[in-house]
Amino acid sequence: MAQVMAMIQRKGGATISEIMKAMSWQRYTVRGFVAGAMKKAGCMVESFKPEGGERTYRINGITLLHWPAPHCRGGLSCFCATVGPS
Repeated sequence: MAQVMAMIQRKGGATISEIMKAMSWQRYTVRGFVAGAMKKAGCMVESFKPEGGERTYRINGITLLHWPAPHCRGGLSCFCATVGPS
C-alpha cells in the first residue's frame, strides 16, 4: 500500500496501468483501493484522464478528520495524515 501512496504522490501522479503493474492488481482493485481505503483514510485523491491519455490518480491534498488517532500505529490513515501534495 505504501508503494501506491508513493506513486500517486508524484507530481504527475500514477496511471492506473502503472499501479496495476507495480502491485500485480487488476483494474477494479486499483479503483477500489483509491475509492475506498485512500478516501476513508482522509486522502483527497484526484482522478483525471488527460486528452488521449490514461486514467491517472494523484493526491490532491489532505483532510485531517481525526488526528491524532489513538489507534495509529503507522497504518494507511497515519500515512495519509502526514503527507501533502507534491
